[in-house]
Amino acid sequence: MLSLFVLFAFTGFAQENLPDKILGTWLMENKESKIEIFRKGHTFNGILLWSKQMYEADDV
Repeated sequence: MLSLFVLFAFTGFAQENLPDKILGTWLMENKESKIEIFRKGHTFNGILLWSKQMYEADDV
């Protein structure tokens, strides 16, 4: 009985923190841009920190 309690206690704790794994600074796979994901209240937000190509080829 105790082992079941311990199993469910750790499982619940692990699932509680899963959304926070996206927080932080991320370099895209193609290494052409970097974004930061942060939490504000109950929502997740992102901001573009830098990008190799900020404009279209025609400079628009």
